[in-house]
Amino acid sequence: GEYTTAMTESLRKLLSDPSVIKIGVGVLGDVKDLNEDYDGVCGDGKSYLDLSVLIKKRWPHLRRPGLRNVTATLLGLQLRKGKEQVSNWEMRRMTKRMEEYAAAD
Repeated sequence: GEYTTAMTESLRKLLSDPSVIKIGVGVLGDVKDLNEDYDGVCGDGKSYLDLSVLIKKRWPHLRRPGLRNVTATLLGLQLRKGKEQVSNWEMRRMTKRMEEYAAAD
């Protein structure tokens, strides 16, 4: 793939480090996109655990096992995905709200 935006070296190291397990809901789609956009930065994806697979098996009644629904159903919390979701993620410095959203997502 072609680099669409700059990626910091520390983030590149984290994403490509097979000894660091990265966990998320629907993360394998993100791995695919990142590999396409950033020349295979995530490698073979074996160090990524996609919880949506486990969630579908354990709670098959969840029709859409995205992070928002899982958070609401299992934890009783509401994940806010507001304007931060569509913010300018290419900015050199993220706002505090963008950092909080990124950490939650």
